[in-house]
Amino acid sequence: MREVHHLSINSNNEAEMFSANQVTPWHGLGTIIEGTATSQEAIQLAKLDWQVRSAPMFAEVDAGIGYNTEITTHVANIRTDTNAVVGIVSPKYQLFQNNEAFDFMDELVADGKIEFHTAGALRGGSRVWMLASLPRELFASEGDSIKPYVLLTNSHDGSGSLRITPTTVRVVCQNTLSLALRKQTKAEGISIRHTGSMMTRLNEARVALGLVNEKLDQFEIELQKMVATELTSIEAQQFFESLIPDSTSEKAATKKREQWTENMNAPQNNVGNFHTVWSAYNAVSQQVDHQANYRGQNFSKQESRFSSTLLEGGNNMKLKAFETALQMI
Repeated sequence: MREVHHLSINSNNEAEMFSANQVTPWHGLGTIIEGTATSQEAIQLAKLDWQVRSAPMFAEVDAGIGYNTEITTHVANIRTDTNAVVGIVSPKYQLFQNNEAFDFMDELVADGKIEFHTAGALRGGSRVWMLASLPRELFASEGDSIKPYVLLTNSHDGSGSLRITPTTVRVVCQNTLSLALRKQTKAEGISIRHTGSMMTRLNEARVALGLVNEKLDQFEIELQKMVATELTSIEAQQFFESLIPDSTSEKAATKKREQWTENMNAPQNNVGNFHTVWSAYNAVSQQVDHQANYRGQNFSKQESRFSSTLLEGGNNMKLKAFETALQMI
């Protein structure tokens, strides 16, 4: 098992990922398909149809006589298809297999008609993700629709919990929009630890996920209020200034403010009223998703963009922008 810029490449020299052929921030990695996939198709397209098992670990105490002693404080998580170690974890760690994650995603929608848009593995399979669309549509204003998704991330190396996070994509410009869920879940999304009764935690998560549609209803109302709240040029600049970290150089800060201002004036960010809180927020999300510079070539650049826009720094910036925008309405 090897990696190309953290994206897992299997023994057949195939990237362990698939993505739907759409102009979205996560497009361009692994196997590209037309349309979307079912869970059965997605797990095969993403080359994730492998299992993980836990195995005891031993320390070589005396190489001369071949004496080993078992390490009882940790076990090794091993891919059964390659025998590669994907993580060192506590014996209490409960495995959550890739196929179980796909099955769980299927259960999020009552009729089982969830559509997968991308899935894959990073760092040799130590971390996996899958993104699926929910069967509904939101509207900020007439002609400005937003499509909701659910992102599931899971680790086999103990680096993080299984996390389920709702996110959305603004259809007119393919920006990914972050939903602020801290007030109802005390965290971004729903987190399930790899300890204790996994089924109990899954049942709790299913109950919590019932709140997602309520949050999406609230999100749609917030979007409409953003569209209805106009900003002066000074207010827009104050909004942008509040998002720039103090450590940013003046040159970099100026460049970012200019890009955001240009984005705010663009037609695709003014569907409805002109110069609104909504257009200011989308100016930021557009820059993060489509204009920010990411290092590397091909897989490297696209994988960095995906990780940032949905999981890391870029997502944090959009979340901060959304929370700040809410204070302005």
